[in-house]
Amino acid sequence: SNPKIIDYATNGTRTEFLDLFLGYKCEFCITSGAGYDGIPFIFRKPLLLASYTPYSTSNFFSKRNITFYKHHYSKFLKRNLTLKEIFEMGLSTIDNKNEFEIKGIKLVEISEQEIAEIVLEMEKFVKEKEFENELKKCELNEKFFKVFNYYIQSKEDLSIRHGEIKGRVSPSFLKRNQYLIQ
Repeated sequence: SNPKIIDYATNGTRTEFLDLFLGYKCEFCITSGAGYDGIPFIFRKPLLLASYTPYSTSNFFSKRNITFYKHHYSKFLKRNLTLKEIFEMGLSTIDNKNEFEIKGIKLVEISEQEIAEIVLEMEKFVKEKEFENELKKCELNEKFFKVFNYYIQSKEDLSIRHGEIKGRVSPSFLKRNQYLIQ
């Protein structure tokens, strides 16, 4: 009912042209990586990859991208798993909810407050063109990628190997969830 919010998917105005136009005109795209993000990407728009999973397919090939993840909660350990545990337990490549359930893992969304914080962080990132300054990568990102690269490079499956890491994980997400990189 808010006049400043348009439910584009269901309000009857959606067209293929408008899909392209929105991808062209947006400042950035918030996406789950489900496909539409290819349109803003071809127009070189930054992507905020939200609640991303699986880790092994993270989209780090553009310096304009920022990612944050769902929590991997272990029902057996009764806590969220670290990045190292996610890789070591073979969870980094799973993209099927049933497989997570079989392994006793519940995927948990981050809070609305955290999402709002990350979106504002992305807005600042875009407005200040921080993606052009590689020196602004935070220490927590370096710790994340140290673990991430170790496990990605040790895999023999070439389908999950990454080229040069250019994107980053949301610094505010990593600050709030430092358990992930311990």
